[in-house]
Amino acid sequence: MTLRHQAMRVCLTPYAVPVRSLWLSIVALVALSAGCGGAVPADPGSDAPPVPARPPVPPEEVDPNAELEPALTPRERDRRGDEHLFAGRFDEALADYDALLSAEPDYDPYHWRRGIACYYAGRYEDGAAQFVRHRTVNPADVENAAWHFLCTARALDVDAARAALLPVGPDQRDPMAEVYELYAGRATPEDVLAAAAASPQRDAVFFAHLYLGLYYEALGSEARAREHIRLAATTHEREHYMGRVARVHATLLD
Repeated sequence: MTLRHQAMRVCLTPYAVPVRSLWLSIVALVALSAGCGGAVPADPGSDAPPVPARPPVPPEEVDPNAELEPALTPRERDRRGDEHLFAGRFDEALADYDALLSAEPDYDPYHWRRGIACYYAGRYEDGAAQFVRHRTVNPADVENAAWHFLCTARALDVDAARAALLPVGPDQRDPMAEVYELYAGRATPEDVLAAAAASPQRDAVFFAHLYLGLYYEALGSEARAREHIRLAATTHEREHYMGRVARVHATLLD
């Protein structure tokens, strides 16, 4: 006699325990003995047919990439884009930045961080165009002109980058005036370092080494690029956005 038949026989016997409660307990045992793969018997007091057991989901049907958390807002994705960039995941950073710009296209000219991500992702023409648009809302920024130069030098060459150097207004940060003149071909690396050394501004020496390193890299001088980038990323490291960019760049040179 099967376990199912024994269960039915017990349910028809007048025990002190209510039959319905006993039946539900036995149903659980029957399902367990069947490996939870068979149909669950209906309540004997009901005309309903047995309820088929839900089959397990085969492992190959489980999507390992299924979204387990609530979707991020465009602004949250933008912030995550920064973390992707700092971790060296440049394509992922661009995907998150572009998600913001898709939702808020008017923010595009302000998104200089996207231009930096384009540079590291090898999308030099896209990066140069981003810095051109940023100039419309931040015309005095020497860093913007420098990154446009760097993108153009990679896309074309240094002569083309110098010819296309974006004009700037007065940038009050040291040694940005000397950095601009260096990129324009009218100053020397020594001019940049001297201006930084004479400045009371805390970021001056960091910026000098960062933009000297990037400049030397554009010229193809790898040893000098590595020297200055490492100084910016270690000895003169800063904790702001560009300080973290310097550390990312240093890891790429290792």
